[in-house]
Parts: sequence; structure tokens; C-alpha cells
Amino acid sequence: MLPNQPNPMDQPNNTAKRNVSWGRWFLTAMGLIVLLVVIVLVLRRPDRPNATAMIDRPNPQIGPRDAPVTIVEFGDYGCSSCLIWAAAGMRQQLLDKYGDKVRFVWADFPVITLESPKAAEAGRCAYDQNKFWEYQDYLYNTIRG
Repeated sequence: MLPNQPNPMDQPNNTAKRNVSWGRWFLTAMGLIVLLVVIVLVLRRPDRPNATAMIDRPNPQIGPRDAPVTIVEFGDYGCSSCLIWAAAGMRQQLLDKYGDKVRFVWADFPVITLESPKAAEAGRCAYDQNKFWEYQDYLYNTIRG
């Protein structure tokens, strides 16, 4: 065999070295991509609504806007717990006891009964006529009655 000719036994060894080199490069690149994705996910701001934005929505409210305590009730007119809360007169009791230190905000969450969405829609109509709290009292008294 001539000294300038490559040894045929070295050919598979060179291919194996190239495959290992390619594999290391590929794994390194994939590792960097995964690392970048993790960094982006950790550093991005979550898309969460803030409480102030929710409270500033046109939901029925009773009590001063600057009250130190705001109670937001996510209610459903078909909810038995909401009915018990209303029947006990909790809202009025808290308003009587704490006065201008508390504010109530009603947020519709009509998911319990098939009639809940229509009752919530009617509540919005009452709200548009400045009669929401009267409507709510009437509805809960009628359900209870």
C-alpha cells in the first residue's frame, strides 16, 4: 500500500467520528433552544386580569367606591348558597354594621341552572334601569317563596 493512500480500515472510524460530532452539535443546539424557551416562559408576564380592572367594569355596586373593603360576589340566581346568603340578609346586615367601610359588587356567574343566564340577563336590564338591587331582592324572595 502506498504511503499517500488512505487506509481502507480508517474510513468507518472517520464516519463514526463525524456522526459523534454531528450528534454533539445537534444535542447542544437543542439544549440551547430548550433553555431559551424556558427563559422566555419564566420571564413573560402572565395574562391575568387584575382586580381593579374587574371592579371598574359596569357591574352593580352598592357602597362607596373608596371603601376600604370591597366584597365581590360571583353569583348565580340558581345557586342555593347565594339564596341562603340573600335570605339571611347578609348584604344589608354588613352595610348596617360597617356603613361606608364596605362596598358590594355583583358579578354574574350564571352556570348552575338552565334559567340562570336569562335571570342574569334580566338583572342587567334591571341594572340599566337603576333597579338591580330591587330586582335581586325580588328574585331571591320569589325563589324562596
